[in-house]
Amino acid sequence: STRTYEFGFTDPYFLGRRISAGFNVFRREYGESDFRSYDYTTTGGGLSFGFPITENFAVQTGYQLQVQEISIDPSRCDADPANNVSPGICREEGESIVSSVLYSLIYDSLDSRRDPRDGIYAKFTQEFAGVGGDVSFLRTTGTASYYQELLPDADVIGFLKVQGGHIIGIGEDVRLLDSFFKGGETVRGFENSGFGPRDTGPTGTGDALGGNIFVAGTAEVQFPVPLLPQELGLKGALFADAGTLFDTDFVTTDVQGVLADEASLRSSVGGSILWSSPIGPLRADFAHVLSSESYDEKQWFRFGGGTRF
Repeated sequence: STRTYEFGFTDPYFLGRRISAGFNVFRREYGESDFRSYDYTTTGGGLSFGFPITENFAVQTGYQLQVQEISIDPSRCDADPANNVSPGICREEGESIVSSVLYSLIYDSLDSRRDPRDGIYAKFTQEFAGVGGDVSFLRTTGTASYYQELLPDADVIGFLKVQGGHIIGIGEDVRLLDSFFKGGETVRGFENSGFGPRDTGPTGTGDALGGNIFVAGTAEVQFPVPLLPQELGLKGALFADAGTLFDTDFVTTDVQGVLADEASLRSSVGGSILWSSPIGPLRADFAHVLSSESYDEKQWFRFGGGTRF
């Protein structure tokens, strides 16, 4: 249900100086799915500049312009409630332009980006939309990860991560497309956009509505897989995740729509298989949900790539 096209380039020594400069262009297409009763596309690009302050601390600034569009089958936005699309979502149909500037403060003392074993990675970002365009908001996000070798001789590594975010509309409500959507990438055991505010009306689609505030944390221990040579690049992991997403500006105005927006904690535990493959880090996660709401969407298995900072 998702297609992404993106190209980016960054020069780490722009004009021969210790300043990074880069650009990216992208198009992302999101089709109708179990948690989304509409099609959504975003096309745009941006510029970014990075300035090292110390060996481990840097500042990044940038500008981004994107065109967003929601499209819905017209027959699903008529007066018949059996068509199952909330009027609130139908009101957001159409095209909009988001023009924003942002900055990030980054602290990075990791010993490796591909396979970190020791150090801290922390990033604080604020994005202001309203430099032209059709939307005005202030989005703030932060994340901090800590790696430590627990048993160096046995190659056992501990990992802690905390993250959070807040968005506020400037003179307007926060739109559906600008909200935070969270699921298995944040608390494993849930589907994409699997927890947080949701339209739970008796004839509704169960659309995820996004939230204005989220917090989450992860604790993980990584270790070699017994009886297998380390040259294969396989590891095991045990993890515990917890988080919440709440506070939507979305309003249902029909008698069918019911807004579920609980700030309750979602949590899970599980195990993972990690592989340092030739194409990059890959991992398979198996999770058991410990706490959830009745309207959340769960997913016990998840497969993906990349390192969790």
